[in-house]
This record gives sequence, C-alpha cells and structure tokens, in this order.
Amino acid sequence: MFSVHKERAASISGNPNAWSHLATFIEYHHATLINCTLACYLRAMPEIPTVATSHFLLISLLYRNDPTRRPQDQFEVRGMHLEDRNDPAQPPTFKILMTDRAAAVEMGKKEFGDDYWGTGAYVLMVKFAPSPLAGALPFWKHFGIDKEHARATPARTHPWDQLRENVHEGKRQKFCCGRVEGLPTCCCGGWTHEQDTAS
Repeated sequence: MFSVHKERAASISGNPNAWSHLATFIEYHHATLINCTLACYLRAMPEIPTVATSHFLLISLLYRNDPTRRPQDQFEVRGMHLEDRNDPAQPPTFKILMTDRAAAVEMGKKEFGDDYWGTGAYVLMVKFAPSPLAGALPFWKHFGIDKEHARATPARTHPWDQLRENVHEGKRQKFCCGRVEGLPTCCCGGWTHEQDTAS
C-alpha cells in the first residue's frame, strides 16, 4: 500500500522525494509521536479507561516541500485529536488501517509478557500540497505499551504543545530512559510524567 502512497505523494507534491521525506520525518520523530500518543491516552484514561483499545491519535501534517529544509523538517503539524476506532461515522480509510491491529497486539504481548498493558496507535494524515483539493495520505503505527508507562502521571504541558514544539524546533526525543541508572531525569522529556530531579 505504501508504494502506491509514494507515487501519489510524488504526483501531488511534484517532488519525487516527498514520501522518503515523510519516512525520514517518522524515523526522526518516532519517539515524539509515540510519547505524544501515550500522553494523550494518559490524559483521557480517567474518562475512557480502555482508551488504548478504543482510540488512536490522529495527527494532521502539511508537507512544506522546501528545498532549504532537512527532510525531517519538511512537515508542519496542523492538528491532532483522539479518534474512536469504533465510531460508525469513521471514514472507511481508518477501518482499513486498523486491520493489522490484532497482529500488533500479539507482538506487544510477546514483547512485554506479563508487563503488557495495551497496544496504542497513531495515524498521520499527510497533505502533500496546500490546495484544499489535494487529499491527505495516511501512515499508521501500532505500538505496545507496558504497565509502567501506563501508570505514569501525565505531564503538565499539553501533548499538543509539546508535539508542535518538538517538530517545529527539530527536537529528537528518546522514548524513556527512566530505568537507566545515574541519569537525573527521564529522557522522555516530560511527556509521560513529570521530571524528577530530586536526588
């Protein structure tokens, strides 16, 4: 499916490297995208206890197509919200994207064993031209969540503000190294819990 998207991205943008720019953006901001999704889940859990099962994070991006920018800086974050995967009004595209969820759940269970908590997902809807007539192309990612991260306290900074800041400033985040001894703070950057500098 992504090979078709690559051709369409090139056709819409006029740039044969448009899809590879997106691949670089996703690799560079991989941890930021997962941290943002997890932070949104943590904020929603009091009202939606099964949020990782029932919702995915939908993020809208606009391709800048600017030859002066690095590939990972070619995209502007335009919006995000949690989307109910079971909403009957959901576009057919989203239902197709979720067909590989069952395999992702099994992979998460194998990865974390008894520490498995759930499987999250984010979907990027990418416009490769600013024209209202240019449709958006999807990219999606499922990921396992362990119990430790599911128990984290949400940071005060809203995930939307942190996401925009990281992408705009080109910050590359790590997922979370809170288990690494000797570090004064968790390198998730305060996404999933408040930074603790106490000795």
